[in-house]
Amino acid sequence: MDRWLATGQLKRSESSITDTESTSDHPVAKQKRKVRRKYSDEYLGLGFHWTGSEAEPLPLCLVCLETLSNEALKPCKLRRHLETKHGEYVTKPLQFFENKLKEYQSKKKVMEGRAMGNDNAIAVETSYLMSELIAKTGKPHTDGETFLLPGTKIIVEKMLGEKALQPIKLISLSDNTVKRRIDDMADNVLDQLIQDVKASRFYAILDESTDIANVANLLAYIRYEKNAEIKEDFLFCRPPPTHSTAEAIFDVPNTFILSNGIGPNVLG
Repeated sequence: MDRWLATGQLKRSESSITDTESTSDHPVAKQKRKVRRKYSDEYLGLGFHWTGSEAEPLPLCLVCLETLSNEALKPCKLRRHLETKHGEYVTKPLQFFENKLKEYQSKKKVMEGRAMGNDNAIAVETSYLMSELIAKTGKPHTDGETFLLPGTKIIVEKMLGEKALQPIKLISLSDNTVKRRIDDMADNVLDQLIQDVKASRFYAILDESTDIANVANLLAYIRYEKNAEIKEDFLFCRPPPTHSTAEAIFDVPNTFILSNGIGPNVLG
């Protein structure tokens, strides 16, 4: 009886050892190795470059700039993205995507340069761009500090974090600042136009119109040559003289032209 118990205990012990050894060698215990795919220059023909690290590159679509996972770095998956999202570019030659790559690299270089540049200079440039947007949309100048800037701060803080919010605080969009920016840009555009007109013969057309307040204004349009092309631009808007005689009306554009140093000798 004692021998049987001993034998039975021995067999159970051996069985337990065997089970333990087989469990330790089971393939489930081993983790599956992750495959890291490499970028191939042939993928440029499918509209894809790469971003991220060389050890684990991520495919970057040069059309929509969407970044895919490393697992998508297969010709079939890249081709599927091009066909389903950018079907109009499927038949484009390799040169088309090479130009897209140059454009992307150029913009990336500019953005990196700006990121390393002076934050104050970038803030001033941004202030001008936002003021231009306000002028083009005809919105009140106060929208800059009451709507656009607060909205931008909310978006940046929520999407990029509080650290990215610091440069935004350097942007000035007060009522007076927006007005000054718009005036600066208007003067600059007029100066460029006058310089172009001075270098060419031109024709001026004068017309009269009324604004939303039913106030009469004299409008001048000008046609001139630049880079072997005929250009047409709005020159000025001035209130008409009190006494609307032919001579008085003529003095309005004549005074503007002479005061800006254009001279009547190039008037067609």
